[in-house]
Amino acid sequence: MSQQTIAVYGCNGFVGSILTEKLLNKGYKVIGFDNCYKKIDSILSFFNNTNFKFVFCDITREDHVIKSFEEKFDSVILLAGIVGLDACDHNISLATKVNVDGWQFICKHKPSLMPIVAASTGSVYGKISEICTETVPTNPLSHYGITKLAGEKAVLACGGVAFRYATASGISNCMRLNLLPNYLAYEAVHKKYISVFQPDAMRTFIDIRDFADSLIFGVENYYSLNHKVYNVGDAANNWSKRQMVEYIQERVGCKVDWNDTRFDNDFRDYAVDYSRINQAGFRCKYGVGDTLDQLLSVVKHINIHNPYF
Repeated sequence: MSQQTIAVYGCNGFVGSILTEKLLNKGYKVIGFDNCYKKIDSILSFFNNTNFKFVFCDITREDHVIKSFEEKFDSVILLAGIVGLDACDHNISLATKVNVDGWQFICKHKPSLMPIVAASTGSVYGKISEICTETVPTNPLSHYGITKLAGEKAVLACGGVAFRYATASGISNCMRLNLLPNYLAYEAVHKKYISVFQPDAMRTFIDIRDFADSLIFGVENYYSLNHKVYNVGDAANNWSKRQMVEYIQERVGCKVDWNDTRFDNDFRDYAVDYSRINQAGFRCKYGVGDTLDQLLSVVKHINIHNPYF
């Protein structure tokens, strides 16, 4: 059981709260940094664990970032961010300050040899017709993708590792419903109706539990990760919207409106190759069906006032 101390920037978020729990369960000490943008409810239970320490930190403040490195820890997992097209478009200035400036501050002030694993996104690829490998040129077309690519470049420039994730989904202490599988499951259960545009667009997904496990894998195998950029997900989880909706409809019996009047402003319509991360030794445990089954069993108990940001 390792007694290393891991710093998690963004410990209070959708992924961060699950990751922190997993790290503590594995025996790590965790220093969680967050500005409590989404309150602090999702990590309250961790305060009873002597291996957890919370430090308020707004990464858009360089003085906060400098002070954060006065804490003693061995590795950094960088999650803090404004995530998703809608959230970034809703506050363009904040997205830039967090996803670009904040990440640059962390990379600038961390000790030069300290391992850092950062959560980037497949949205950096933009609109392409080929299967996405890590060698495909990036061409982000949304503010979300643009800011995440800029932050990713800062991580790589300081010698870190960036994981380009599939769309995360599943159940979290800090629940989000503006993720396609979560949104579809919620709408199907609560409204008995789903409106779907671009139904045959291909998307790629990762269960939040696999997402968190991959970050732990990144820290534990940091020095053997010869490549600096990895797509993280699973080829079996390249699903079209139609596949996902039909899977949900079969289990819930909801009405579906196939709507061709809208399109995805992030231009995500591609499959992703995950052979590089598989060859490094990481594989996902959960398929899209597993995630949807869990969501459908849980979302009937969820009632969030403003669930989409």
